[in-house]
Amino acid sequence: MVFNASGFVDHNIFCIVTEVQANKIFCSDAGMPAGNEVNVATAVLQQLTVKTPIKDPKDSTKGFGYSSVFALDVTDPVTSDLASGSYPKLLWEFSDPRLGFTTVTPAIVRIKDAADTTSLQRNGKWYAVLASGPTGPIDNGWFLGLSDKKLTIFVLDLKSGELVRTFSSAATAGINTQFTLPVDAPAFAGSLSGATTDTDKHKSSLDGAYSDDAVYIGYTRANSATAPTAWDKGGVVRLLTYNDPDPANWKISTLIDGIGPVTSAVTKLQDATASQLWLYFGTGRYYTKDDDPGNVQALYGLKDPCFGAKNSEYENTFIASPCTTMVGSLDNRTTASNDPVTNGWYINLPAGNGTTTNSKRVITDTLANTNGVVNFTTFVPSKEVCSYGGETSVWAVKYNTGGNTLVGGKQKLKGQLLMQLSTGAFQQVDVSSAFTQSGGRETPAYKGEPPSSPPVITGNTNHFPTKRFLHIQER
Repeated sequence: MVFNASGFVDHNIFCIVTEVQANKIFCSDAGMPAGNEVNVATAVLQQLTVKTPIKDPKDSTKGFGYSSVFALDVTDPVTSDLASGSYPKLLWEFSDPRLGFTTVTPAIVRIKDAADTTSLQRNGKWYAVLASGPTGPIDNGWFLGLSDKKLTIFVLDLKSGELVRTFSSAATAGINTQFTLPVDAPAFAGSLSGATTDTDKHKSSLDGAYSDDAVYIGYTRANSATAPTAWDKGGVVRLLTYNDPDPANWKISTLIDGIGPVTSAVTKLQDATASQLWLYFGTGRYYTKDDDPGNVQALYGLKDPCFGAKNSEYENTFIASPCTTMVGSLDNRTTASNDPVTNGWYINLPAGNGTTTNSKRVITDTLANTNGVVNFTTFVPSKEVCSYGGETSVWAVKYNTGGNTLVGGKQKLKGQLLMQLSTGAFQQVDVSSAFTQSGGRETPAYKGEPPSSPPVITGNTNHFPTKRFLHIQER
């Protein structure tokens, strides 16, 4: 794909790491036909069919520099010639000196615009939310996954790519909202895959339906208490929209801090009846062969304390932040138990000794299922030079207790979990019999490193009733 005729290409297409999230957008004023597919992706090291950034950390005359985020219109991928009306079409590109390496998957936020005409309210406003990634350095061929910058959140207009809001530690000025972590230290974000949530989507008649309420962003920060500085701390922040189409009115606050690094995505389950929003994630990082070898990592399941009760219209609302969860308020479920919890739970993972063994950790996005089962994927890097990278295992825990998923002492789950490991093998996990470790919550170890994306499940999980008549027989 070379777009010389449009003037977008200054050098060849080259993308080392790409994360894509597709959305079908119905915007009559977006300068494109209704129902166009837009892909938002990240490009690392060199630009993709785009102009070179104006500023370059090395030499402004060279064709490489900052990483970038770009959007493509891929409505009709069949027409891919150089004709002016062909696809894909470059919509915009965004680059910023604070962006760092674009290891962070973009999140897409949609807000219903009540000021629009009735027929167009559901088109609303669309935004791409980005977060700063690590800045380096590279040592002996290894990317160390550190940062010399503070955590920054970027909000872009999805139609134009215009930067409309930032959240950072910089002084409040222009489009910036000042925000600092509880420990004001350099930090970078984890994956934003599936990070948005619309807590009113269960009932389309609610005012908040079709408007995303929150974006949950995991992060890794420097631990200045150690010498030299370690990068073994982290947490999760929340970006609340309050269903407001103007990002200037959005607020960001800390959900939890002082735990291990959160490099994978935060996933969630909503209990609409009990007015609870459960969030799930694990801690751990793996950028180098000896990355954080001995610290205890954990699996977490907790309620967002900012998620308030229902109003008179049975609409769930977020109360004004800040409202932070302290680790001490969570129940320790390292030993399996299905006793009720108040605020949430955590499961400590085995620690390595740092010399001959490494700590177990989470570098894969968590999978939360509507049947109340949460699947974590854990990884133990190997110390052996000739190994397959390490060993992977999968967990199945009950969403609100952290215990096993047995019913009456028997496993009632059915289906298969599938994931491809670094060995090239597709690992198939029978959920009815595989969870034999850690109190009936974990599988045996499989050789190889897991992917960053969660496993795929086949079975009757996450199936919803159609609520429609499929067949009527006349008497």
